[in-house]
Amino acid sequence: MSNFGERLKNARVASGKSQAEAAEYLEVSRPTLSAIESDKRQVLASEILKFAELYNVTVDSLMSDTEDSSSHGKKNTYHRLMKYQEAFQKLSADKQAKVLDYIKHIQDES
Repeated sequence: MSNFGERLKNARVASGKSQAEAAEYLEVSRPTLSAIESDKRQVLASEILKFAELYNVTVDSLMSDTEDSSSHGKKNTYHRLMKYQEAFQKLSADKQAKVLDYIKHIQDES
């Protein structure tokens, strides 16, 4: 079973990024990134999205522990949804509208 910090570090290493490169992109210090990777600092939903983008992975792959996902799937899904809701609520009304339009667009493609 791996924790978030381990999954994050593994994604960074797999992407070929150094801590310094990742920290610069994420606009945090290298020690802050180190603290996140060692689970000494929690991450915001907006930071998780940036990590996924930078490392070219899905948010789910960062958030879900595949070895443990069957027993905690509902709990993990709930926590992810709460983080998404928190991030959404922090957006301006214009950006919220764009997110909703994008979701509608995706649904229409199905």
